[in-house]
Amino acid sequence: YTTLFRSANCGRSITLCRTDVANKCVTAIVADECPTCENGTSLDLSEGAFDQIATKAEGMVRPT
Repeated sequence: YTTLFRSANCGRSITLCRTDVANKCVTAIVADECPTCENGTSLDLSEGAFDQIATKAEGMVRPT
């Protein structure tokens, strides 16, 4: 994991599920903070993780 933007959550496994689409979930490992994210609750997913819950055309989605 990168040390530049390391957070206390690094290395933790999280499961994200879309609230607006059934059965769209992904489990991912937190790698770092997201200093370029829109707000403190935003997550920057890897392309592989994002592709499991949304399309690039959808852009940002709101998981739980």
